Amino acid sequence: MKISIVIPAYNEEANLEPLVKDLLNLKQEIKQQYEILVVDDSSSDRTGSIADALAKQYNSVRVIHR
Repeated sequence: MKISIVIPAYNEEANLEPLVKDLLNLKQEIKQQYEILVVDDSSSDRTGSIADALAKQYNSVRVIHR
């Protein structure tokens, strides 16, 4: 079974990267496959570009732009 961790985000440029990295650090504790899904809700700041950069850097991060 694959676990999906969904992060709704709107103008969260200051918080998104630390949150995703904290979740990625839990990988040792989670014995299941998982993905982190960031849903950018048309942010007017850099949330979307930060999410895209994280998705390029980490295979388990995916991004949806709304």
